[in-house]
Amino acid sequence: MIRLREEFIKRYLQDVSIQQVAKDIGISTSMMYLLINRKRNPGGKTIFKILKYYKMPFEYIFYTDN
Repeated sequence: MIRLREEFIKRYLQDVSIQQVAKDIGISTSMMYLLINRKRNPGGKTIFKILKYYKMPFEYIFYTDN
């Protein structure tokens, strides 16, 4: 499973509007909260949107949980 890194969440998602990030990325606010709380795994399109939005490498934002 692919998950958001805790370090990424703390650094980039704590002091911003989750609603605005979700809107900018093109996903629902509820989906963004599910990703942050590790209740859902992002699909390929969502991963791509997040990587494009933050302009960071995959390894900095996500990790795989086997």
